[in-house]
Amino acid sequence: MNHSDNGFGRICALISHAHRINNKKIDTISLEMAVAYRVTLDRRKEWYLGSMRGFLKKWIDLRLPGLDPKVVVWLDEIHLKGNIKGEAVTTLDPATGAFSTIEYQGIITALNNQFAKGAIELEDYILVWLFMALGTRAINLAALKIKDFGKVNTSDGITSYLIQVPRAKQRGKLPRSEFKARKLISELGILLDNYAQSVRMKWGHLMANSDELPLFVKSNDSVAFEGLKHHYNSNDIAIRLRSIFDILGVKSERTNGPLHITTKRFRYTIGTRAAAEGASELVIAELLDHSDTQNVGVYLETVPEILDRIDKAMAIHLAPMAQAFAGQLINDESQAKRGGDPRSRIVGPEAPKRPVGNCGSFGFCGAAAPIACYTCRNFQPWRDGPHAEVLKSLIAERERVLAETGDARIAYVNDRTILACAEVVRMCSGLATSPMEE
Repeated sequence: MNHSDNGFGRICALISHAHRINNKKIDTISLEMAVAYRVTLDRRKEWYLGSMRGFLKKWIDLRLPGLDPKVVVWLDEIHLKGNIKGEAVTTLDPATGAFSTIEYQGIITALNNQFAKGAIELEDYILVWLFMALGTRAINLAALKIKDFGKVNTSDGITSYLIQVPRAKQRGKLPRSEFKARKLISELGILLDNYAQSVRMKWGHLMANSDELPLFVKSNDSVAFEGLKHHYNSNDIAIRLRSIFDILGVKSERTNGPLHITTKRFRYTIGTRAAAEGASELVIAELLDHSDTQNVGVYLETVPEILDRIDKAMAIHLAPMAQAFAGQLINDESQAKRGGDPRSRIVGPEAPKRPVGNCGSFGFCGAAAPIACYTCRNFQPWRDGPHAEVLKSLIAERERVLAETGDARIAYVNDRTILACAEVVRMCSGLATSPMEE
């Protein structure tokens, strides 16, 4: 379907160009029009002509009017450069390539925070997590049904969660003719189990067999392929994903603007992160469900951006772009949500007698304070807290790990925390306002 759409779109672009040049109705695609259109295509877009070649040949074979046969002969004779594979990945493009580590962590934090506040539905929460966990194409998730999700209880009492992902991009085959079994982490599996039950209850009236319900239901009846009634298509999924991120409001520290969201970026990120962890071509191909390894080499050639060194000045500069701090700055403990509870005070090893703030959550938290606190939405740092000392300690620890291990992947684990702490330092210095005060 996408292949047909692409070919049709390229032919329309050629005709539109000819119309703009000649300013008259186009009855026949001539050789002159095709040659003139090629001149407008640079190295990156020359493959546009090649993508329509098969359609034009079929046009001539069917003996339909409107196309000069010379165009097909000319396309067979000329050499056209192919589409550049993996350019967004190899160039670390901030708009179309893999997410940076800070961006990726920002997505997770914003997703969890907005879901906890009720700003996004469980369905949207699961949709984003499936993209992040599986790196599938939009068409794969669109073709999912309730029956594709399942769980297995092992003899030792452990429950494993599995999802059969349709291999929807296999050419010449129906979207649900082949599947790839993927294991889910238990946290996502439990959520998906609960969500599947809610889909059955809400939409069970649409089908006699609730197992056939789509995982993501489109209530109006729009069918592209047999067996996909009430399914979203890939474009629907992409639009929905962007609408979710409009709510999340994640910013990129690389562009200082809203994170540009495409479904492919999640896929590129999984491949890039796997390569950074030392995965082989075969492993990456398996993760991304490639039929072979010819297109996965770009991930191994890519060196993910890692800031070799972060000092205080750099952290202060990057902090407002990363938007890592999600809590609320308060003047003192009297303004804290749990101000009367001394157990809510958060202290650090740098200054054990000087709390950095309060925790506004009434539930149990097993995270390491104060490191995990600076990126938590329940954190209420004090304006006169020793945040500069915490920032200094975090940066020193980063440099120590980098010097001892030589592995930047380990050293940058707390980079988002460093930026969140730096943002608190900025706010305490009057350089910025708390997200809750804006």
